[in-house]
Amino acid sequence: MSNEKKEITQEVGFMATEVATTVCRMCNAGCGMRVILDGGKIIKVHGLPEDPRTEGALCAKGLAATQLIYHPDRVLHPLKRTGEKGEGKWEPISWDEALDTITDKLNLIISRYGAKAISLYRGQAADWGNSWQFPQRFMNVIGSPNVITPGNVCHWPRVLAGRNTYGVNRPYPEYRNSKCIVLWGSNPVGTAEMGLRVGQIIRAQEEGARLIVVDPTLSPMASKADIWLQVKPGSDAALALGMLNVIITEDLYDKDFVREWTHGFEELEEHVQQYSPETVSEITGLESSSIREVARIYATTKPGCLYDGNALDQHYNSFDMARTFCLLRSITGNLDVPGGEWFPQSVEKADFRLMDRLPQNVKPAYDYPLLFQFRHGVPSVVVDTILTEKPYPIRAMLVQGGNPGLTVSNTYKVQKALRELDLLVVMDFFITRTALLADIVLPAATSFEKSDLTAYPGDRTDWVFPLKPVIEPRGESWPDSKLWFELGKRMGYEKDFPWNDMEEALDERLKPQGITFEDLKSKPLKIQRRYYKYREKGFPGLPEGKVQLYSEALKNLGYNPLPVHLNPPESAQSRTDIAEKYPLVAINWPRNLYVHTQYRNLNWLHRLDPQPLVRMNPIDADARKISNGDRVEIGTLRGKIETAAQLTRRVLPGVIAISWGWGETVQEDALNILTDDEHRNPVAGSTPNHYFLCQVKPVLRED
Repeated sequence: MSNEKKEITQEVGFMATEVATTVCRMCNAGCGMRVILDGGKIIKVHGLPEDPRTEGALCAKGLAATQLIYHPDRVLHPLKRTGEKGEGKWEPISWDEALDTITDKLNLIISRYGAKAISLYRGQAADWGNSWQFPQRFMNVIGSPNVITPGNVCHWPRVLAGRNTYGVNRPYPEYRNSKCIVLWGSNPVGTAEMGLRVGQIIRAQEEGARLIVVDPTLSPMASKADIWLQVKPGSDAALALGMLNVIITEDLYDKDFVREWTHGFEELEEHVQQYSPETVSEITGLESSSIREVARIYATTKPGCLYDGNALDQHYNSFDMARTFCLLRSITGNLDVPGGEWFPQSVEKADFRLMDRLPQNVKPAYDYPLLFQFRHGVPSVVVDTILTEKPYPIRAMLVQGGNPGLTVSNTYKVQKALRELDLLVVMDFFITRTALLADIVLPAATSFEKSDLTAYPGDRTDWVFPLKPVIEPRGESWPDSKLWFELGKRMGYEKDFPWNDMEEALDERLKPQGITFEDLKSKPLKIQRRYYKYREKGFPGLPEGKVQLYSEALKNLGYNPLPVHLNPPESAQSRTDIAEKYPLVAINWPRNLYVHTQYRNLNWLHRLDPQPLVRMNPIDADARKISNGDRVEIGTLRGKIETAAQLTRRVLPGVIAISWGWGETVQEDALNILTDDEHRNPVAGSTPNHYFLCQVKPVLRED
């Protein structure tokens, strides 16, 4: 027996038959994992010390992986609804019957309404990266532009801002080598960043780096910060513009970089004069001296990195917020430098999307041209299209790894739309609230049961690792990709889906590298990290290869060429009539253990975070005669929910923070019952899930 197996045997108390390594995909972080098996069953998981990013760390989600794989409620066979939508009555069927039913219905809808009446919703629980290309390929081949993702409130406002400022989707902050780290609206302790970055941030801080956290709540990282700015919700763009004002006015910007590599500095210089620290202080609730201090530290402590988190995607002004952070990175010269914001280097792979197959005259149901370049539609727009049939009918939705019945704003409206579809198909691990409304539910394989590619930036390298199955798929569960292979063939597109399994497709995907997936198993791909790449060819895809501080392209599309602060459309500043009845600002409480609506049925995680709560300041609670632990009713213009109150000074007076992602059981209300889907960011389609007005009152119970 090897030494490793001896150690494992001693740890678990009986002989382990196999030890394997894989990539954890319990979230999108993709951390290295060591898997311990006995008799073909996973009995324990560990972090992987060889992973250059995590050095063996693994978050609670990863450690609970076996509870997902072997959960007694997991869907393991195709199911067909037998009762009314929402009743939860099912009968098992074969994959052949499921695919025949789906194909017949899709063909009927296409014959009546055209292919654009078919929509795809791909959620955060589905495989992204490599596997995302297969559903895109399917939709392009059948001729439908209506690909929908939750990207409008997760990641894509920042991607679009980066693309239109410095030509790169998202730079990666190099925490380990940084001297100044700014976390803005980010909670790495409770998200995909946990295993990847928290240790690096703490180590950098121990070695002298300054840690600045901007967050309306006292998050775990805020409690460790050298400076915590408790900004008012929705005022982040104003704060960033105020910092730009200080940096430019005090000549703290990188003059060489600005002169040689940017366009529009004079326009930016004039623009930010209206955002003096004193003016911004009134908007943000921060002292003007604090605004100046943070701006000076960030501009003069080199190198520095700034990570803006997902919370900022969920505001009406999301795109301009994200643009302000892009400008801060740019004028301080922190782009693509060691310890700053590294621009990723891609390992070339074959493009499987067949983008040219979508007819040019077929327009999507949503009117967001920058998003449409990447086929990331806006969920709430599609809901409107289903209900109104404008600009045309959408009669079917294929949902993979998503739960729009809970995750999309204005829950009641979303669920009404899903009920009206002629065909709703859901592929997932469990019967979610969305799956309850489905006609067909399909069993999805976990990441431990399939092959794929995982790419991520490591320690000064860009890696492509093989995701290898370590157990056989349970029941009749399929990898996400296999659904599209087989459905494409059934729809008559055999030539476009010629593969029998995922590894055949991956061999073709890796052809530009001259290797096969089998080769990758023994030797992952890696590229040595390089910096200052813009010095070779400029900033990709931008006029003159320069950073667009002032964007002519955005101006030509009717958007702001320079970012601005906007008051939220539902705020005391914008709607005094609403604020009189709903005087409190509601935001989401930082996520902790879960991923969106996933994993609340895993025992280990549920014990640590067993119920949804609303956190509120004792000042607001006392005014409403609410005590800690009381049941309270939260009401908005859209609806009402009940939950338990937790009193804490970690939130500002006048602000409440509500747990997000609950609502799978009838005993739980979904936060998105409260949220607004009417006001959407004009560039990215973001809905203000992280800012809406509400009222809270105690629930009176009869004895």
